[in-house]
Amino acid sequence: PRGQRSTQPIGDPQSRFGSSGYDCGLGQLLLAQQVHLSGHHQRLSRAAQVLWAKGPARIPRRGNVTGLAGSENTDSRAEESPGRAASAQADDWRASRSAASLFRRGLFHSLVYLAWLGSGCVADRTDDWIVPESVHPTPRNLPSATDDGYLVARQSKEGQDFIGLADYPFRTIGKADGDPSGLLVGIQDLVSDRRGDVLVLDNGIFVYPSLKVFIYSDRGELRSTLGGSGTGPGQFGDPSAIDLSEDGRFLLVMDRRRAHVFKREADDFQFARSFQVPDGTDLCTMNEEAYILGYSAGQRNIIHRYAMDGSHVASFGEPYDDPNEPVRMALSDEGLLACNSGHRIVGLAHTRIPVLTGFLESGSVAWRVHFADFEPETTSISSTHSEMRMRYHRQPGTSVFTSLIKDAPDHFLVQYTTREDTAKAVPRRRHLFRVEAATGASDYVGWTDERVMAADSARVITDASEDFPQFRVYEAGNALWQAAED
Repeated sequence: PRGQRSTQPIGDPQSRFGSSGYDCGLGQLLLAQQVHLSGHHQRLSRAAQVLWAKGPARIPRRGNVTGLAGSENTDSRAEESPGRAASAQADDWRASRSAASLFRRGLFHSLVYLAWLGSGCVADRTDDWIVPESVHPTPRNLPSATDDGYLVARQSKEGQDFIGLADYPFRTIGKADGDPSGLLVGIQDLVSDRRGDVLVLDNGIFVYPSLKVFIYSDRGELRSTLGGSGTGPGQFGDPSAIDLSEDGRFLLVMDRRRAHVFKREADDFQFARSFQVPDGTDLCTMNEEAYILGYSAGQRNIIHRYAMDGSHVASFGEPYDDPNEPVRMALSDEGLLACNSGHRIVGLAHTRIPVLTGFLESGSVAWRVHFADFEPETTSISSTHSEMRMRYHRQPGTSVFTSLIKDAPDHFLVQYTTREDTAKAVPRRRHLFRVEAATGASDYVGWTDERVMAADSARVITDASEDFPQFRVYEAGNALWQAAED
C-alpha cells in the first residue's frame, strides 16, 4: 500500500557506494542493476506462483519459469495488496508475459552479480553496512506518555463504533474481465477532483502495462489513462503515490527518484515535466508546491519541498533515529504524507510509529498526536555487504497506518489497521480518526473494513477490492461526520 516500500530498500547507488570507498566500476553497475532487480524479483515470484497454480500447460514456451514457483516473497505489499487478477484468462496472459520477460532480466542480473563477486570488489566494502538483526521501532522512536507537546487520541471505550458506510448510496467501480489494458490490477493510490472525477494510480504486482493513472468520471466511466511502463516522458517505473493541486490544474506522480508533473489541458492531462527527487514513497501538494517524502543515504531530512518547475525550496523533518545507515534508509521514509492548504500544514505519519505530526510549511512542528491504542507492528532488519533483509511481524493486536488524506478544508483523516485474531469473522479493523489541521485536536470516527482513500464534503471513496481490484464512491461526506459526532 501507499507509504510502504514495495521492494527491499537499496538507496541511491552513487551515494551508497561513494560514501563507502567503492571505486570498482562493476560494483557501480551491480548496484544500478540491483535497484531494478529488487523490484523485478518480487514481481517474478508472484508471476511464477500464479503460473504454477494454473499448471504447466498454460506456461508459454518462451521463458518457462515453472521451476521458480517456490521463490521466497518478502514483499510487505504482497499480503496486503488488494485483489488478484481480474479473470483467469487475463491472469494467464499477464503472468506469462511478465514472467517470461522478468526471467530473462533476472538471469542477466544474476550473471552481473556473480561477476561482481569474483572481481574482488567486496574486499573494498567497509563494515558500515553490516548490521545484525534488530527489531523496530525501537523505544527511542516511540513516544512516551510523559512526553510534552503530544496530544492524545483514543478510541471509544468499547471500540465497537462501526461506520455504516453501506447506509449511504454508493457506486462500485472496477470490473472482473474485459480488455486487459482497461483493467485495474493493484490500486496503489487515488484522488478525486472538484468535478467529481476519480484518478486511480494502478501499480500492478507483476504487470508492467498496469503502471498507469486511470481517470474515471463521477458516473464511473473510464475517461482516459496516463503513463505506462517505461523511462520516457510521462512513463512510470515504480509509481507509489499521486496528488492534485488545490485548483486541479496539476497532477503529480511519485515515481521513486522522479516526480512527474501533468498539467490539465481542457478535459485531459498532458505531461509537462519530470524532476529528480530523493528516493521517495509519498508526496502531497500545497500552494503550487510539491512536498516529497524521501530519504537517501546521508541526508538529514525526509520531507523535501519543491516548486512545480522542479527547483528545490527547502527540506525538513528528521529521519528515523538509528546509528546504522541501512536502518535509516529502510524506515525513514516508510510513511504517509498529506497537505492541508487552508492552514498550510503538512501531515506525516510513519507507517509503524503511533504518531501523526503536523509541520508548518517552514518545517517547524505545529503539533503532534499520539494514538494511544496503536500497538506498532514490528519489523526485523539486517544488512550484509550485498543485501538488506526486512521481515514484518504481523501479530494479532498490532497496527500500521494505512491512510492519511486531506479532508478539505479544515481536517485530515487518518486510518490505521489493527490485526484481529484470524479466527474472528473480521480479521482486521481499520480505525478512522478526524484531526483538525490547525490544532491537531482529534476525534475517533469509528472503524470499517474498507480502507478510506479520499474524502470531501460530499463523498467518501474506499478501496473495496476483494476478488479483483475495485473502489466504492459513497455519497456520504458531511453526513457521515455529523453522524459520527452525534
